[in-house]
Amino acid sequence: MKFEKRYIIVLLFVIIQAITVIRNIQTEFYFFFWLCDFAPILFAAFFFFNRLDLVKSLVSISIIPQWIYLVGLIYGVFSNHYVFIESTEHLFSLYFISSTFVHFTSTFALIFSFKYKPEVKQLKYTFILIILIYLMTLIFTSPDYYANYVYSSHDVVDFKIPYHTQLWPISVFILVALPGYLIQLVFYKYIKIKERE
Repeated sequence: MKFEKRYIIVLLFVIIQAITVIRNIQTEFYFFFWLCDFAPILFAAFFFFNRLDLVKSLVSISIIPQWIYLVGLIYGVFSNHYVFIESTEHLFSLYFISSTFVHFTSTFALIFSFKYKPEVKQLKYTFILIILIYLMTLIFTSPDYYANYVYSSHDVVDFKIPYHTQLWPISVFILVALPGYLIQLVFYKYIKIKERE
């Protein structure tokens, strides 16, 4: 990736991270352990060091949860039934706009890295990132926050999943990261087909 383009991308993710910090401080939510809250700075670092394998790995983990959040947000706006937030009463508030923007980081990373083919070997980095997120959540957060749904999936499903916390890394890898990897692969192949036409 060209030097100038890389640094513009890095700057974008640093700005998104700054917006996240400002949003959390303004709402007195001094908690930054949700993946979406720290993903922008990871993307910035991975693009800065030109580690597109790590960019692809993080996209695999985060794109599906971010898209689900965005679909829930859009559904809430049109149905007045809110899935992941309490209310969209202030549609143009800093919180609403910044939360929407933050949940596009994986999509931005996917777009910026679309020319680079996802490779199976990147899945080992994906699993390592999942383990790091898991350990960070267990060590630094309380079960009260449900960060990254490690302790409970009560917001996602209405029933208790046995051994949810213990099985979290494996289930995230299978149910989230592998489909995220496949999304990138399909996107890459689609772009290649379009380039040939």
